[in-house]
Amino acid sequence: MFLYPEKSGTLEEEDEMVICFSPDANAPYANEPVDVINLLLEGLEKSAYLEIGVDTGSTFEKVCATTKHGIDPYGTSDAITHKITSQMFFAMNSYFWHNTYDFIFIDGCHMAPIIAQDIGNALQILNPGGYIMLHDTAPVKKIAQRILLTDYERFIKEVVAGESPYNVSGGAIRAGDGWIGYNGDAWKAVASIRMRPHEGLIYTIPEACVTLINPTLTTATPRPAPPVVSFADLTWEYYLEHWDEILNPMQFGPFEGVCAEMFAIKGIRENLTHAFAAPEV
Repeated sequence: MFLYPEKSGTLEEEDEMVICFSPDANAPYANEPVDVINLLLEGLEKSAYLEIGVDTGSTFEKVCATTKHGIDPYGTSDAITHKITSQMFFAMNSYFWHNTYDFIFIDGCHMAPIIAQDIGNALQILNPGGYIMLHDTAPVKKIAQRILLTDYERFIKEVVAGESPYNVSGGAIRAGDGWIGYNGDAWKAVASIRMRPHEGLIYTIPEACVTLINPTLTTATPRPAPPVVSFADLTWEYYLEHWDEILNPMQFGPFEGVCAEMFAIKGIRENLTHAFAAPEV
């Protein structure tokens, strides 16, 4: 069951958790992104996986795929295959490698304009029927979705300039230094797509703080698109007011059921539609 956002006007404290996607109030998300990834890859005999933003490899190393490529210019994981930016990877791939993928996980820079670029590039190399997944799209605190100059100034100084090892896992650049806006405004990238005509299916598994994009699946869902506004008007208040329409959420339990059946039957459209039944409040 989802705990829906409070809309009572008691949000002066930006660090207050106003949504929860876990039975544990101290852990806002019940699942990890890899739980979603491996469920979707499970039914494929061979699979090619790309991850943008490997960091320490906490997700990448648990993914069960035949071929795995990981991009991160600053990450510390030995499993990173391409220590370059995503922009450089997509450009070089178009010239030289011509790789395509069944699943692309975008978890790099958490600024909506860059996420939008990564989505556009990922769509060009996604295999038919494949998925793109975005991380950090379901923030539970106002402060967590802020883009703060202090966060990025410190990142440039300490990480890009090489003054300290890179590790943003757990919401920290290094021990004792919190990355305040750890979700970034990834939700705005989802809202920008959902509020305009688009192809395919976009839905969010809030318990894992991820949004899935399948450009070839056209299953209808009962949730209308959120109201069209400018990027500047995608405020925290807009998010709380239109949370359900922006994220088009599916609970993890029904999602597991869909994954268990989708490779065994042809009626995926009907099953997905059923899974989008409104959750209990």
